[in-house]
Amino acid sequence: MRTCPSCGTENPDGFRFCGRCGSSLTEAAPERRKTVTVLFCDVTGSTALGERLETEAVREVMLRYFDEMRVAIEHHSGTVEKFIGDAVVAVFGVPVAHEDDALRAVRAAAEMLGRLEALNDEFDSRFGSRIGLRIGINTGEVVVGDPGAGEGFVSGDTVNVAARLEQTAGTGEVLLGELTYRLVREGVTAEAVDALTLKGKEKPVPAYRLLNVAADGGPARGRAAGALVGRREELDALGRELAAAVAENACRLVTVLGEPGIGKSRLTREFLDSAEPRARVLTGRCLSYGEGITYWALGEIVREAAGIGSDEGATVARERIEALLVGTEEAEAVSALLVQALGLERGNGATGEIAWAARRLFEALARDRPLIVAIDDLHWAEQALLDLVEQLDELARAPLLVIGLARPEALDARPRWPGSTLRLERLPEADATRLIDELIGGAGLQEHVRERVLEAAAGVPLFVEELMALLVENGLVRQASDGRWVGLGRLDEFAIPPTIDALLAERLDRLEERQRTLLEDGAVEGQLFHLGAVLALAAETERQAAPLLDELVRRELVRRGSPSFVDETAYRFRHILIRDAAYRSLPKRARGKLHELYAHWLEEKVEGREIGYEEVLGYHFEQAHRYRAELGLVDGALGLRAGRLLASAGLRALGRSDMSAAEGLLSRAVELLPDDDPERIESMVRLGVAARELGEFERAAEVNDEAIERAVAAGLEKIAARGRLNAALLRLYTDPAGTDDLVQSAQEELRVFERLEDDAGIAQSLWFIALSDWNRCRVGRAEQLLERAIVHAERAGDRHWRDQIIAMRGLSTVSGPAPADDALRRCAELLVRAHGARGMRALLTSYSGVLEAMCKRFDAGREKAAHATALLEDLGRRVLAAGTCYFAARVELLADEPVRAEEIARGALDTLEGLGETVNSAVIATLLAESLCRQGRFDEAEAAADAGERLAWPDDLHAQVGWRAARAQACAGRGNAQRGEELAREAIALLEDADDLDLRGDAFVSLGTTLSGSERRDAYAEAVALYEAKGNLASAERVRRLS
Repeated sequence: MRTCPSCGTENPDGFRFCGRCGSSLTEAAPERRKTVTVLFCDVTGSTALGERLETEAVREVMLRYFDEMRVAIEHHSGTVEKFIGDAVVAVFGVPVAHEDDALRAVRAAAEMLGRLEALNDEFDSRFGSRIGLRIGINTGEVVVGDPGAGEGFVSGDTVNVAARLEQTAGTGEVLLGELTYRLVREGVTAEAVDALTLKGKEKPVPAYRLLNVAADGGPARGRAAGALVGRREELDALGRELAAAVAENACRLVTVLGEPGIGKSRLTREFLDSAEPRARVLTGRCLSYGEGITYWALGEIVREAAGIGSDEGATVARERIEALLVGTEEAEAVSALLVQALGLERGNGATGEIAWAARRLFEALARDRPLIVAIDDLHWAEQALLDLVEQLDELARAPLLVIGLARPEALDARPRWPGSTLRLERLPEADATRLIDELIGGAGLQEHVRERVLEAAAGVPLFVEELMALLVENGLVRQASDGRWVGLGRLDEFAIPPTIDALLAERLDRLEERQRTLLEDGAVEGQLFHLGAVLALAAETERQAAPLLDELVRRELVRRGSPSFVDETAYRFRHILIRDAAYRSLPKRARGKLHELYAHWLEEKVEGREIGYEEVLGYHFEQAHRYRAELGLVDGALGLRAGRLLASAGLRALGRSDMSAAEGLLSRAVELLPDDDPERIESMVRLGVAARELGEFERAAEVNDEAIERAVAAGLEKIAARGRLNAALLRLYTDPAGTDDLVQSAQEELRVFERLEDDAGIAQSLWFIALSDWNRCRVGRAEQLLERAIVHAERAGDRHWRDQIIAMRGLSTVSGPAPADDALRRCAELLVRAHGARGMRALLTSYSGVLEAMCKRFDAGREKAAHATALLEDLGRRVLAAGTCYFAARVELLADEPVRAEEIARGALDTLEGLGETVNSAVIATLLAESLCRQGRFDEAEAAADAGERLAWPDDLHAQVGWRAARAQACAGRGNAQRGEELAREAIALLEDADDLDLRGDAFVSLGTTLSGSERRDAYAEAVALYEAKGNLASAERVRRLS
């Protein structure tokens, strides 16, 4: 029994309307966001018509006009949304989307103009008057209500633009919006008009004037046009079927199955091209709608075989068909039936007779050489055509290969479909990568761009092609000077290409309502979703939902996945674009509600383990808040909850040195939390750290300054002190003034932190003071401070500062007095202490790379240096990644490969210059100068040394000694040994109290290059002694060769 929602009366099952009050008993279709094509048309000249004709005549004219327009619209599967005065508004894609809705709308417009011509002939003869018509068509996203509820079931800007296009069109014209044109351009002729300035639109709107529509709509959508990749086995299988048909002198039927875009047409075209020299090839395709489509595919095949033009009549067709049937019994009967199938004559030929006639024609065509008949889009075929194909397989006696191309669900109604089935699976990643390379001419694609395309396309060739086309068309990739294609902008946010969107929308609209609801609810969780979650969101029981999900698996929309919880069943969308399409169809109000419901479900699921799920929970509460805010339904509690979760997740990302993730999470937290909330202010300080590490120095200063100001105003002394320390460090990145101000600030804030018993602040202050000692090459003193600092960092549980301290201790193994082998063991111990943090692993690996090279293990050193840089780049730490190139360049100098060292140093300097960074630039510039000196390019070395001098902090002895040592060698090389000696002795004097043995050795080598005789040998001997004390065997050996 069904209860009436209006009067409460119970009605028997099967009643569509209440037996008492007449109200509808069917549930209203839920609101959805859909991409549809909207057609607006309006009459021109109706005012003048009203002045000339009697009112009843005008009414008759307009009713006839409305009837004809409705017929044209519905003929192409459109839905008349409403009549407004003289205007008609129609929607294509409601209630069910079709992959060619835009083309259907354009064909409907052409038919409307054609029908109007016939109407005008009638109006002219009866009333002496004619009317005109103008049409605007636009495609885009709308919110769709229940079409059965009456007029006005779509709304959105897409509708408004369609109306504006119609108002701009001239009489007898059809104007297309940009997206409509992109979707139909293969099947129409159109010309661009001047961009339209439309009321209510900020920017001019591109538009196109329709000139002509191809008779059959042009090329079918979804045909992959690129190179065939990864289908060798399938091609071979088709080849074997053809060989069997020839050997057996019989028909072989192969049905190629696969989801839209998988490459069925491309595979078949490749096979047909290869087979054509030895076989006759005929092709046809089934249409999805229209009149006379039962035998459309057969008609295309017969016309192609007999050479019958579209404008030729029955007599010519009969003659040409009979010419193919010479020697065939009952040729006239066969010809007559096929002419009927072409729609050129009326007749009483039954479907079985037409199937017999087609078989006789194919047998005749296969007498001289084998025949291949390919029928595309067999899933659209009428039952009569499917019967015909079945009979060919069973009864044809000739070397005939029939290839049917269809989607997986095509044969659901025919489980005993004959012949063999060739199932096309998605391309593996290697083949999809090859396809990308083919599409861009082998020029190469930046790795992260390629990965994004591979992830989104999920092995579907058409999707690969359309995504690449979209990226190029929207300027999201461009070809660099070296020929490679590189990404621009946010690749994670590009929209689904309209061609793919249309394919996916059609698949979703064909689902039963409860199946679709489960799919949409699953999309809220993500590409992987859990049964428990969708049951909570959809209010279904497991018993009810299981068969629905099984059907989604069978339809290849989802597959079983690996659950994140041991007590759950998981499903995964077959590719991310299906998930995105399902999610996009949800109205924003529904999205907000579902995200909140999912967050509550997840909270219950992970109760007691929330820390590991803060980012996910924060995201879903954030989305719930944002969608409500967009609809004017602000929920402060949701925003606050999301902000606190994201702030905590951002702190953990900062602790593991994932600066890119930290920046994103903390930025979102800062946006969500109230302005003067202490957690927001502290998050701003942390955001400043992340932005600094990413090389965004201006932004880092901006957010840090605001944090200090708000912290002071709110009396948050601890946060303000941390902000001031960060500001002092940040200045060093862009202003080479030295660490004196930093040390002074650190000492002042250290007293504040000690008073407040803030262990994290104490650790941070001690690190800054240790940095100054390390810069002055007082490594022992720095180590003592770092020993104190790490105790406080670990007591505070501050992973970020603990890692910073470990990193500096690792750096001290390179510049300190410990022998290289001992230093390597120390790096290994520190790596264990870092607990696998990727950022720390990268830094310690780069340090140990230099130590390996000191021990003359150059390949190991190079491998470690390269691995370290790659790790940091992957973490988004651009400044640090460029900075660690210093160690890669040192490895090459230790290996006595100055050309390689130069290349690395120049690349790093270019990156750092682009970021406006000076901390690392100075010391890398000195390495560049050293590599140029070793190549005898002393003028260039002098210029590099000048850059080092200009950028070096006053107290950064590594840079101060480095530029002096390099310039000393350059001076000696250019014949000014005296000036070189002065500079080398200045460098040695700077290191009088230093315990950096390796740097002191470098200074004595530079002195030796400016001297001669025994003085040179003495300087080199001192350098060798220092290098040997450090265990730097490579440098010691090189200096011995020099002496």
